[in-house]
Amino acid sequence: MRRTIKRCGILLSLLAVLVAVAAPPRIEQMRSHRHPGRNYSEAIIRDQPLLTLKGHTRLVNRAAFSPDGARIASAGGDGDATVKIWNSQTAALLFTLKGHHRGVYNLAFSPDGKQVASSGAGQMVNLWDADNAKALSTFKGQTMPAFSLDGKRLVSSGLDQTVNIWNLVD
Repeated sequence: MRRTIKRCGILLSLLAVLVAVAAPPRIEQMRSHRHPGRNYSEAIIRDQPLLTLKGHTRLVNRAAFSPDGARIASAGGDGDATVKIWNSQTAALLFTLKGHHRGVYNLAFSPDGKQVASSGAGQMVNLWDADNAKALSTFKGQTMPAFSLDGKRLVSSGLDQTVNIWNLVD
């Protein structure tokens, strides 16, 4: 019975990750940001990446587009423990966010793209300003962050078998 409950919990955690994945911009949006000499549809047809983002020192656990598609956040695994914010058109590294003590396993952009929440092996959620890389808040004993649609609240799961909702506005 316990094994079944544990498996259900793991499946629910995986489902939460899948639901939290931000969709990449549509092809039409990508074409509207076309750079001279870069043919996006040709790259897709040839099954080649449009860009490759390099800078993590270890495994990359997760990546997500900002809501407007202009930036990408990536989560470094054990031994890296950083979140990196990239320009999605040029692959330029904009910021490296340091604050996790071990690997980062989940991250999410707020609906307006101004904040990033990240969580990892250290069982804490860090909230960051995505425009200036400033650490805004830390929620200990928490994992799996997700923003409300209006961006005013953050939900996370707890080590104490709870789900917590955090108010992000005064």
